[in-house]
Formats: sequence, structure tokens, C-alpha cells
Amino acid sequence: MSIAARSPYFGRAAARISEHVATPAEWADMLERMRLEQVYDGYADVLLVAKGRVLFSLSLNAGGALDAASAQAIDEAALSRTAHLSDLYCASDGKIYIDAIAPIITGEGKLAGTLVFRVGADAFLYPLIRAWPSTSKSAETLVVRRDGDRVLFPQ
Repeated sequence: MSIAARSPYFGRAAARISEHVATPAEWADMLERMRLEQVYDGYADVLLVAKGRVLFSLSLNAGGALDAASAQAIDEAALSRTAHLSDLYCASDGKIYIDAIAPIITGEGKLAGTLVFRVGADAFLYPLIRAWPSTSKSAETLVVRRDGDRVLFPQ
């Protein structure tokens, strides 16, 4: 994930795409690279986000709204210029996801956008919980997260 975001190619291509000056060949190359990432790494979706807008998504329509957890992680990644993980969240399709966010930095050190690698909980978290290697009396696992002074139980 971080390797793709630090690539000079990605930096140049993402900057040109976000500035609406990319050629059709640059778009095609970027989309093919993201499809390869999705297929070989098992992501539910891969998105390119710049200036708060989804420029493209392999599974959704470009220009779609980001979930609050994604938007917050994107803001944190852009500010720190380091990779971030979103919280688990329930998307509009009713599924639980977590996003790995990687800022794309150009050779000049400018932020060109962010890559969002979306992973479905059913692909990584639920199998891990089912195969948990330790024994316990109840065999329970609770997934919770803190929200201010409250505890939330994602469904």
C-alpha cells in the first residue's frame, strides 16, 4: 500500500488526474494498476480521492460520498502524510469495512491525493474471530470502539 503511494508514477498520475489534465492513457494505466491491487490483494474497493472528492472507485461511481470514518482517516493521512487505518464502519450497502489510507506525495513533496484500500470485515476480521486460537469458557469475542465517553458495538 505505502509503496504504491510513494511511487513517482502514482504521484505524477494522481496529480494530473486531480487537475483534470490526465490523458486517456494515464487514466487507463492508473485504473489497471488499481484493478491489479484489488485482485491480488483482495480489496473490496480501491479509490483515488483528492480534494475531498472520489475521483474514481473500482466498485462505486466516482464522485460518490465518503463515509465519515473514511473521510476522517483521509484527513489524518493527508495532514500527517503517513498511512492510516479508518475505524470499522457500516457502509450504505450494510457491510462492515475498514479502509487503509495512503497519501500520494509527488516528487515535489505536494499531496496529490490519497489511495483508499477498502477491506470488508467478512474477508479478514470475521474469519480471524472464528479461528481465534485461544480457549475461553464463553468463546465470546466482542468488537467495540470508543466514541467519546460511549462504547459502540458495531453490528
